Parts: sequence; C-alpha cells; structure tokens
Amino acid sequence: MNAAVGLIIARSWMNLCGLGAFLLVARFVTPAEIGVYALASSAVLLPMSLVGAGFAEHVIGRDPTGKDFATSFWSSVASGAVGTLIALGSAAVAHGAFGLDEIARIMFLMSPLPLLWGAAVVSESVLIRDGRGVALAVVPFLSDLLGLLALAGAIFLGWGVLSLVVNRMVACVVMLVGMMIAAPPRNVMHFDVSAARRVGRFGFGLVGSRVAGWASQFGTEFVIGALLSTTAVGYFRLASRLVGAMYTVMMQGPASAQLAYFGRGRHRAPKAYDHALRLHLVLSTPVIIAVAVAAPLIIEVALGASWEPSSFVLSMLSLALLPSIGASIATTMLIAKGNSRRAFALHTATAVATVLSLLAGSFFGLEAAAVARLAIAWAVLLPVVAGVRELRPTGVVSTVRIFAAIALPAAVMAVVMKAMLMLLPAPAGWLAGLFTLAAASVTGLSAYALAAFLVLRRTTLQMRLLLAEASPVLRRLSRQPRFGAVV
Repeated sequence: MNAAVGLIIARSWMNLCGLGAFLLVARFVTPAEIGVYALASSAVLLPMSLVGAGFAEHVIGRDPTGKDFATSFWSSVASGAVGTLIALGSAAVAHGAFGLDEIARIMFLMSPLPLLWGAAVVSESVLIRDGRGVALAVVPFLSDLLGLLALAGAIFLGWGVLSLVVNRMVACVVMLVGMMIAAPPRNVMHFDVSAARRVGRFGFGLVGSRVAGWASQFGTEFVIGALLSTTAVGYFRLASRLVGAMYTVMMQGPASAQLAYFGRGRHRAPKAYDHALRLHLVLSTPVIIAVAVAAPLIIEVALGASWEPSSFVLSMLSLALLPSIGASIATTMLIAKGNSRRAFALHTATAVATVLSLLAGSFFGLEAAAVARLAIAWAVLLPVVAGVRELRPTGVVSTVRIFAAIALPAAVMAVVMKAMLMLLPAPAGWLAGLFTLAAASVTGLSAYALAAFLVLRRTTLQMRLLLAEASPVLRRLSRQPRFGAVV
C-alpha cells in the first residue's frame, strides 16, 4: 500500500468517525448547543492548524534523507506549545472579558490538542515521505476507533456536547502514541538553527495559507454567530461538518500526493496541473453532486426534521467544493515549486473575499449566507489560477475547458438523481430513507459514468494509462476499446 492510498484511507476513516461522532451527539443536543461547541472548537482549531507549518511539508518533499528530522520535530513541538498557550489565553479572555463561560470551558478542555498534534505531525510526515501506507492507515484507524468508544461512554454518562471534546482528546492522544511507535524521533538531541531558520522562511507562506484556510472554513462561523444566532451557527456547522469530511478526503489526502507528484517534475507545470485537475474532478464530482441533490434526504435520515434548515446549506457548500478543487491544485503547485509566499497571498485574498461575501449574505439570513459562500468560491477560481505563473499562458483556458467538460456528466447525474428521488415514494423511516438514497445515488452514478466515458476523451485516456501502470490484470483491461469523444 503506497502513501497516497494509505493517506486517503486514513483521512476517509478519520472523517467517517468524526462525522459519525458529530451526528451521534447532535441527536442528543440542540442546534444551539452545537453552535456553542462550533464557536469554541473553531477558536482552538486556529492555533492547531498552524502546528508544524512548513516543517511537515519540508520533511515530505524537501528532506529525502531525513537530516532535518530532529529540527523539524522540535520546531513543530514548539509551535504546538505556543498553540496551546494561545488556546488557554483565548479561554481566559472569553471567560473574563465576555462572560462566555460555556465557550471558555470547551476551549480550556481542548487546549492541549495543538501540543499533542505538534509532537505527532512530523512522524506522520515521515510515513508519507517513506511511502508507509499501512502505518498511515492503521494508526488513525485505532485512534479514531478508541475515540468513538470514549464518545459513546461520555454520551452514556450524560455529558452532552462535551462528549465531542472527549472524542477529540482520546483520538489525539492515541494518534500521538501510534505515530511515535511507527516513526520514532531520531537524533533528538540534534537541532540545526540554520536549518530551522531556512525551513521557517519556507513555512512563513504556509502559516499565512493555513490562517486563510481557517478563516475561509471556520472563521465564517464567527461571522454567522455575530450576525445571526448560535442556533444558526449550529445549522451551518452541521452542514460544514459534513462538507468538511468530504473536503478532507477529497483535498487533503490527494493534495499530499499531488505535492509529491509536482515535486518530482515528471511533466511541465501546465501539463501536470491538467492531469491532476482532470483526475481529481472526474473522481470527486459524483460524490459532490450526490450530496448536493440528496441533501434534504440526507439530513432527514441522519438527524430528523429538527435539522431541516441545514439541508439547503449542505447543498450550497457541497457545490462550492468543485471550484475549490481547482484552486487547491493550483496553490499546491506553488508550494511544490517553493513559492509558498505567493500561495499565502492567494489564500489570504480568497479568505478575505470569502469572509466579506459571507458577511454580506448573513445580513439576509442563513440561506443567503450559503449562496454567498457558493458564489465566491466560483468567483475566485480563475483569479487564483491566473495568479500561478507556472501555469501561464494556458492555465485559465485549460481550467475553463476542463470544468466545462465535466459539467455535462455532472448535469446528467443531477437530473437522473432528482428524477429518481421524485419518482420513488416518500420514505416512511430511516431504513426506507437509506434505501431511497442508495437507489438514487447508484442510478445517478451509473448515468454519470456513462456520460463521462462518452464525453471525456482525455480523462478516459488518462484513466486507461493509470490502469496500465497499476498491475498486469488492469493493463489488459485498459486495452479495451477506447471511449470518450469530446474533451
């Protein structure tokens, strides 16, 4: 099992468990309580998202011999310690200055997370660099499984929304122990100050990019909380949590593989970008379309009618993932080429535009905020691609052509799924709802696959070449007659 597959499995399992934990707790608490947890956890996730910035990427793509391992390890631990202190300080301010006792308590309990992750992140980077896919899959599997068991116990004890805090803490501690066993720190007494400065300069842009990414994904909840209510934050957080699970599987796992692919330089940047975008879109689009079309049924089956306002938000945020794929691949290209500061500038501009658009939309309600989030995601796609010099002069034209090509199979799937949902009888329970969802999804996916094979010539050829490289059996299958006639 290679690193890309192991990382995708790990991210998928982690998000499946995290999503399951969130949905389970949501059945026992109110949207307002979820909103309180969302605001507190988002505040802690900011310093946590900065842990190891630059040093983890350095270990993966710029330190094949491992000579900077100890330097990267201690630098990440130090950044984690700073993140923990920031979380504690924020909790004190929330309690003392604003009287937000519930939010402050959750922030205080979650404050060790940045330090724990700082001690584990570089070991995970070593596993990615060395292609140890089995360890990348097994360690998160065990950590999140034990986290789920801890959450179930906390729910049984009546801890309510604090059960999510228990889940995160247990999972992170087990993750740390597992990563230390799988890739223990080596030469820990060695610390190269010059290497730390060099990597720190490289990581400066990544810090900015992560702040911008946090603002785009979690900072929006503070805007909604300021203009609307904690109940609205709860509705928005539920939808964003579902989409966040999709984002992690579709973006973070493939982004590490793309970082390595771009770093190897087997193709010129525009061609490598085209390959990555085609493959990424053709595999991710059916999942995005399925969630967007079936969002009302998904919310009803998972949580019931009380969470119905989340369904429209879920549809809009899901569709916003499509342009995010192109923007993510473009900025990953910048990072692979060592231009992290330009990536920071693009991420910052995107985050500012996202927050401002959400701010404008929130004045008109929750649904308007969701529409604004979708609109700005599409609006910034081409400017981001145009801002990557390595993709010039063909990057913008290629992006438009690829998205236009995938639009036909996506539209076919959406129409077929919507027709199936309208024709099938209204489900009378969660089991009937699951059956309806599965039937509509399978039918829509079949229509998508057929349309993709008939229309996407270059993407089909790329898939055939990947099959040919994978194994002798798949190589024989790839010699079947060609499909694809248009793009």
